[in-house]
Amino acid sequence: MPKHSEERQAAELAKLLREIARDLEAGILATDLPAPFKKARDLTTALDRGWTPTGGIYGADDPAVKFGVAVAGGKWSGASINPMPPDPQTARVRAVNALLWRFQECANRNQKAEAADLAKLLTLADSLDPKAKAVESRPPLSPNAAFVLDILKALPPGYAKTGPQILDALAGREPPVYVDESVLTSQIMPFLKKHYGVKNQPRIGYYVPAS
Repeated sequence: MPKHSEERQAAELAKLLREIARDLEAGILATDLPAPFKKARDLTTALDRGWTPTGGIYGADDPAVKFGVAVAGGKWSGASINPMPPDPQTARVRAVNALLWRFQECANRNQKAEAADLAKLLTLADSLDPKAKAVESRPPLSPNAAFVLDILKALPPGYAKTGPQILDALAGREPPVYVDESVLTSQIMPFLKKHYGVKNQPRIGYYVPAS
């Protein structure tokens, strides 16, 4: 794979992992995110420089997954880990894949993702796309602030949403997100205006200027 293509795919995977981590942190189960998880697994398969099993998807008993769990800091009972690890990039994507399977298993038990595993996922995302991490100086988004920012970024150019319209859009998500109007106007919107470029035009609403 050409280097520039690999870097692009790694950056795409890192962005997707951050979005997945945000949704999982908000309490959404992996089973409710089939499209992002499939896309993430497809990208890890494309980025893996070593052997992949038939079909390109790692099974729970595959040595690659066992190695990835070890890289991600987990334990796999009875695992036989090859003492010669693959290159760092392959180790990272296999660790990502192992964590994705772990989140899936938690969802199958109707359990939320563990905070420690989410932190590992974000660490791996940063290692896959260090350039993005280097230029990222803004404070992290809370889940609700991230949802609001997504709503505003999805608006067509020239459109805006008022506070009540944003609250309606949040409540219309699946699953719904309920935010008190005072929290939106006194905490979330000032934060997004200060750090994420959101603008507010009186009697028109909030919007993100076209870059």
